[in-house]
Amino acid sequence: MNQYQKKVLFIVFGILILIAIIAVVWSLFVSTGDDPSDNPNDPTNEPTNPGNTEDVFSTDISPLNDYNEFFTVSRIINDYYLEIVSQNTANVLDLLDLDYKEEMGIQANNVFDIVRSNYTSASYTPMEIYYNAQSVVTYYFVSGYLEDVDFIENTSLYYDSVNFLVIVDKNTRHYSITLLEDDIDIEEYARNYELVEKELEYNSYTQVETTEEMVLVTYLNIFRDLLFLDNERAYNMLYLDTRERYADRQDFYNHQEEIYDYIPSTIIGYSRKENNDQAIYYITDSEQNRFVIYENKVMDFQISY
Repeated sequence: MNQYQKKVLFIVFGILILIAIIAVVWSLFVSTGDDPSDNPNDPTNEPTNPGNTEDVFSTDISPLNDYNEFFTVSRIINDYYLEIVSQNTANVLDLLDLDYKEEMGIQANNVFDIVRSNYTSASYTPMEIYYNAQSVVTYYFVSGYLEDVDFIENTSLYYDSVNFLVIVDKNTRHYSITLLEDDIDIEEYARNYELVEKELEYNSYTQVETTEEMVLVTYLNIFRDLLFLDNERAYNMLYLDTRERYADRQDFYNHQEEIYDYIPSTIIGYSRKENNDQAIYYITDSEQNRFVIYENKVMDFQISY
């Protein structure tokens, strides 16, 4: 690992710590209203229909294209990894789906032998989610990548296809997690999965409230990180006009350090326009550099600079 990659690793590790701090602060202070009884983290509360979800159960699968819902699922999975890294047996057992535990024979004395757990500081980024929309019991089929940073050893492990099934009851805000096989076609898996209405007894989540600006910053930082984690994936995120500036992917790879330095981690302004089903964001950073992000749906984007 060269000095530049070590520098990037330090930055990534700092981002992971910041995410963890934000998650803790959010858990302490966020609520759904002024009335303390509205707080979904209060174990004495069983909120009734907090998301105005009708008592219906749907089996129709579609892509998830809602920022708040998408990043709520992301937070649920990253909370799971926090418990895994902490080796908290009781909490991990509660998070795992009952049917999954029975199928895999998971108990307190073997859970970390069955589920992958040898992480130092794991951070999960979902890239696509399919779900049964407008359903009180919602199945989220999630595919993304995982990065495990060892700050002491200055190393980073990258898993490019890590998949989950997160089941949520939107009335009670209970949820469960099932680990799926790596390297599967998550859309095909979702469409072939037999959905059943089931009761969930454990865990509680808080709906994430995000903004377009926060999502755009997330996109830029994902692209920056993938320059080193998965350069081919980053290359495929280039919009055609930018991709044509490089002779081929090897040429793009050869410029990864200067691209990393050029892409901002924050922005000072943006504007948006619609082009059919695509959202186009025109972004300005603190150096007055301009970038364009073409978004087809959440996490399905290309970048021009």
